[in-house]
Amino acid sequence: MKTNDLNHSNNFDLVSREVSVSQHKQSSTQVVVGVILTSFVLALIPIIYGFSLTSSSTQKTVIVPGEATLWSPLGER
Repeated sequence: MKTNDLNHSNNFDLVSREVSVSQHKQSSTQVVVGVILTSFVLALIPIIYGFSLTSSSTQKTVIVPGEATLWSPLGER
């Protein structure tokens, strides 16, 4: 009876290990595919944004204050 119980226990351990290994391989494959798809989607964002710009939206000039303008309130008089 004890030998039979040990064989059953060993068989159960082997089956559970095989199932665990196959699930690990499947989940790692899903992670790799997910990372690849996500990288492609994120790489397309600036490309799509660049194509969505029109010539009139790129003609706007933004005036950025220079260093002298920013420090003038603290400067000597």
